[in-house]
Amino acid sequence: MAKGIRRHLLIPDLHYPFHCPKFVELMTKIIWSHRFSSVTQLGDAVDFYQISRFSKEVSRKSTASQDLKQYRAQMYKWQTALLSRNPKAVWNQLEGNHEQRLQRFMNDNPKVEGFIRTVPEILGIDAPEYRRTPMETNWHPLNVWNSLVIGDCVIHHGEAFGKHVAVMNCAIYGGMTEYRGFIQGHTHRLQKAHEGPNWSATIGHGTVATKTMHLNKPTNWVQAFGILNEDIKTGKTHLSVHTVNDGSTIIDGGKCEV
Repeated sequence: MAKGIRRHLLIPDLHYPFHCPKFVELMTKIIWSHRFSSVTQLGDAVDFYQISRFSKEVSRKSTASQDLKQYRAQMYKWQTALLSRNPKAVWNQLEGNHEQRLQRFMNDNPKVEGFIRTVPEILGIDAPEYRRTPMETNWHPLNVWNSLVIGDCVIHHGEAFGKHVAVMNCAIYGGMTEYRGFIQGHTHRLQKAHEGPNWSATIGHGTVATKTMHLNKPTNWVQAFGILNEDIKTGKTHLSVHTVNDGSTIIDGGKCEV
């Protein structure tokens, strides 16, 4: 890591159990081999298809609890790798609209409140007794758009979904707030837009597209991840986005693959 620069890894939507195993393994390899000040998972880590409004496929047998625990196990592996390179590193877990499905389910079924633990509790964020690593772990709710700010950049799961999200966000969050940059997940697309000094980006996804796309047609989604470089002195941030092709990417001028 260059002197005076903090590097922050951004992991996009994973939608367990419809995550791409090669993508997840690649993220593990990158965390083990690079030093980051933080890792942020951009939300929709778990799909929660069992309580979605979409039709359910009989072949999908896993429970929401099993899917969440599977992601939790992977998160702990990433945290262990992260701490091995930087004992002061931080983990940021964003809430996505898919994680919100559980809260909406409880709101619609108030009799189950108190019997079902929340997502941050199960992940050990709001319930330290379940936490397996000593690192600082933060939960960022979807209903607070600027819960996570790194330097002059806001990082949020995102609410808009479409072909021109980056352009729209550039105007809304860059032109109308004090922040220069805005990064989101949610769309599964890879976009970046600039308007003067302001910029915005969407970071793609890490899923198996055929399992997360609800329509039977090709997608324009891109597997990718981001690295946000923060100038410690000025607070200015610079984003580099890395596409992933079948478990392979280029990072720091070298090939990294699984």
